[in-house]
Amino acid sequence: MFKTFIKIAHHFTQIQENKYTVDIETRVLTKSKSMLLLILLVQFL
Repeated sequence: MFKTFIKIAHHFTQIQENKYTVDIETRVLTKSKSMLLLILLVQFL
């Protein structure tokens, strides 16, 4: 039980550390996704 708690706590601290990089990655991904959608729309028009 205690080991599981430590694992979860460690996981959460890693999430906190990775939050910033994940935010950047998400932003880049959403940008490229919208760009892809735009390109697809333009090709269909």
